[in-house]
Amino acid sequence: HRQYFSARVDAVETNTFGANLANLGEYDIPERIYELAEADARIARGVADEFTSSSGEPKWVLGSLGPGTKLPTLGHTTYEDLRSAYQEASRGLIDGGV
Repeated sequence: HRQYFSARVDAVETNTFGANLANLGEYDIPERIYELAEADARIARGVADEFTSSSGEPKWVLGSLGPGTKLPTLGHTTYEDLRSAYQEASRGLIDGGV
């Protein structure tokens, strides 16, 4: 994030593309969706705040929600489970400062 902000960008993206039900489920840790999304957003937000205070112009952190690899239409999961997982990830991103 520092390298991007040093290059004078106004926004960076979190590295949370894989913090979703399908990806974390493959590692048997889907319950960590919120935790990982929040931590990554907090890290990016901290760097953005450093550059905001030094430049005076706001710097933005954009949350990334990956599509995953499990589809309800193919019977891999349910729409309800996906919705809940994306809500958890979104809540973590927001709480982390996105």
